[in-house]
Amino acid sequence: MSYVGRFHRGKRQGRGTLTFSNGDTYNGSFDDDLMQGTGTYFDGLWTYVGQYEKGQAVGKHSKSADYLGSSTVMAKPNLSGSGWTWEKIEDTDIF
Repeated sequence: MSYVGRFHRGKRQGRGTLTFSNGDTYNGSFDDDLMQGTGTYFDGLWTYVGQYEKGQAVGKHSKSADYLGSSTVMAKPNLSGSGWTWEKIEDTDIF
């Protein structure tokens, strides 16, 4: 895992980009070393945009892929021990 951004007393603080060992990235706000506030999470295909609190995605996030015929999905994120899962709320086709 790597991080580019601001630190305060050895912890991630403010805006920054966190790259996970699997290549996923989070670009957004940090507070006390955790994802906090508005951020964008990219997993190689899908981009998730929304709010984070204490390292967890909260509320509705927009989920979209950047290719012809992709869709934007409003989803509720759930972080479990096995990773992210997304509960679909609504679909909007993009052409």
